[in-house]
Amino acid sequence: RTLWKLAAPTFVPAGACQLVALLSQLAIPVMVMKLLGAVENSLTSSILNEALPYVLGIFFLSITNAFCMHRYQFRSYQSGIVIRTAVTSAIYEKSLRLSPQGREG
Repeated sequence: RTLWKLAAPTFVPAGACQLVALLSQLAIPVMVMKLLGAVENSLTSSILNEALPYVLGIFFLSITNAFCMHRYQFRSYQSGIVIRTAVTSAIYEKSLRLSPQGREG
């Protein structure tokens, strides 16, 4: 319970960033499929008008994916540091409270 209270402020946003990154990763192949369909079906000179939204979509999805993955990794490392510090502190406090007989083994 205490670890959750410590890690939640960084862990929950990390999960949200991971979700957005995953959704953008899944959307990129769909956009590529739509782009290829638009290119194959376009016989006129309006290929630019039909393909440009898909190209821009792929570009912005790639940027979103990269940004969200970076934020996810950063927040995950923050959560790990907080949890490691809390566990180390708890072990150290427990070792200070041990009796001399408990320290011997």
